[in-house]
Amino acid sequence: MKSTSPSSSPMMGNSTSSSPSSTNQSSPYLYYFPITSIILPPSQSSSTQPSHYGDGCYSPVLSQTTTHSKRWSLKLQAYSPQNSHNDLSSIHDNTNTATSSSSCSSSPVMISLGGGNQNTTRSVISHAAHEISTTIPNCILELREKFQTFLEQTTTTNNQAPNAPTSKDAYLNKLAFLDEFFSPSKNRIRRFESLDAIFATCDRFLKHLVKSSSSSIVTNITNDRYPYLLAMDEIAKQSSTIPLLSSHEYCLQWFKDQATLASKYCKQEIAKKLKREASIDDAAQHSSEDDSDNEEDDEEALVEDEGKTSTEQDDSTQEEESLSMENYDDTGLKMLTLMFTNCLEDKFALFQKKNSKFIRKWFSKNIKELPNHVIDLLQKKRRKFLHYHHQFKLSEEDMNVKTLIDSDFEFASYLMDHTEDWKVLLDDVCDMVMYKSKESYSSIYGMKNQKIICTVPYSIENVLKTMLTNEMFGERNGMLVDMKFHAFQELDPNISSKKYSTVIQTSTMNYGPLFKKRALENVISTRAVFCGNEVQEVIHLYKTCSFVSRQDDSKAPVKVVVFGCRRYTKDDTNRTRIVDGRLMNMGGFFMNSDFVINTLGAKKMAEDWDEFLNIMLTEAANNNFKAPDPKEHYIWRTLCDYCRVHCKVDITKW
Repeated sequence: MKSTSPSSSPMMGNSTSSSPSSTNQSSPYLYYFPITSIILPPSQSSSTQPSHYGDGCYSPVLSQTTTHSKRWSLKLQAYSPQNSHNDLSSIHDNTNTATSSSSCSSSPVMISLGGGNQNTTRSVISHAAHEISTTIPNCILELREKFQTFLEQTTTTNNQAPNAPTSKDAYLNKLAFLDEFFSPSKNRIRRFESLDAIFATCDRFLKHLVKSSSSSIVTNITNDRYPYLLAMDEIAKQSSTIPLLSSHEYCLQWFKDQATLASKYCKQEIAKKLKREASIDDAAQHSSEDDSDNEEDDEEALVEDEGKTSTEQDDSTQEEESLSMENYDDTGLKMLTLMFTNCLEDKFALFQKKNSKFIRKWFSKNIKELPNHVIDLLQKKRRKFLHYHHQFKLSEEDMNVKTLIDSDFEFASYLMDHTEDWKVLLDDVCDMVMYKSKESYSSIYGMKNQKIICTVPYSIENVLKTMLTNEMFGERNGMLVDMKFHAFQELDPNISSKKYSTVIQTSTMNYGPLFKKRALENVISTRAVFCGNEVQEVIHLYKTCSFVSRQDDSKAPVKVVVFGCRRYTKDDTNRTRIVDGRLMNMGGFFMNSDFVINTLGAKKMAEDWDEFLNIMLTEAANNNFKAPDPKEHYIWRTLCDYCRVHCKVDITKW
């Protein structure tokens, strides 16, 4: 039985008891902190109105007062090395009863602006810590500074160029962008109250980018409302000196679009002001005129003027409605925050795994100072982890069915997220990071968990057209032979078990003459997520099923049991993030051993995967990324069907 709710009964297969004893034995993991834990309030000038509604992330509730002593005592019980299985429900329940302010600090400042040297960055951090110490706990500032130091230390020599997407300055700029535009407590973009607020925030952020870079841009705009934003054309010409704008095409174009809108908005506001002044002048002129003997003529003139004024007001209203918050398209801002969050999440996860002792000590020491929204984040992630940890088990029955449903994709998505159970296996091969996990997600004995995270310099649309074809990883080097596709199943949106188009793929794995061949029988499908009309991510899921009967064949190859998935996420206009994850049992004591899979095979797997991606994408680029024919390439067809039916998007036009 499968369900779709992490808080409900098991999603797939058999349930297991969540007794305290089992928890103590199998949940030794430290809490995982998402990147949103260290996002700070945006900088605001004390001379202007707040640019967005208060998020309530940091408020006087964070200070240790006697009224909150109960909350702190409960927090101390949340984690210890011997009791790491406890969740944060007691903290959350008592936190909700605490009195908190609904507004942020009146003048919080940005911690890091990117660019400049290390001393400048640390000076800004020190200055910021002093100014906002009343609203942000020192522990959050400490964690953020430690992470920024990690970025400085782990940036490779090849990536030291300021316009590299993985340079230190590019990462810091992205973090500063999230400070301004993302609400960690709501886990979404900040809620701006007006177009003026959006443009003012853009202007402030651009000002910081320019001043913290080596550019020589001088704004000479007569209208000083948004001087830097309205100078975006000049900034774009010198974008090579600004790490974020030079390394992220989508971000550069978004600021250009905001500059165009801001220019129209200023013209619109000026036109409205002139019309109001003209209306006042006309009214004064009419009131100062002497009464005429011909009252009829005066009345007709008055009616005519009133009609004219009414028409002007209607035109003004219509013009105002043509550019207002009601019809403002925030798709670009949503996409940017998603891309930056994913990028920083990868680095922040690696930082925590590489500094687990520091994180453990920091958490134990500062748990009573954690802000409310951080507690909520930890609780939500812990609740989801414990659901899969205790209740979720892939069973043999799940590996026999020839259908894929929502809960399969939800589990796949969870596997590709950063959680507490994953450990770094490799982080120095082909600019990839490989993780392993010993968490038991299956009742099938001997399942191994691995995933690889990397990026490729191509658009997500072109990557999908390349990777969702009939050619499989391992086919070119002879590891996969006799590959065939069978039994394509059309989707039916009215039937939950047929929500996704599926196809079955069979093949034989050949590891050489010294090892027995393995058989693969997988059911495959895809799912997409769009933000507006832009594709945000696509999950390619494959899972073992029963298709070929081998009961009477004693010489049949050993069947590989696998639950695999790939998530393609937009990272920039021409850059895509790929997460390739799998649970697998290769069969046989030696082939399925940790020594072979996680020691001997890990580096070879990463190198082969990198080579496969490069070959496939280079060949596709030489062919102008021609879209696959859905009649021949069934995996691509599953995506076309899903997007057409569930997302109302025709991707065959890509």
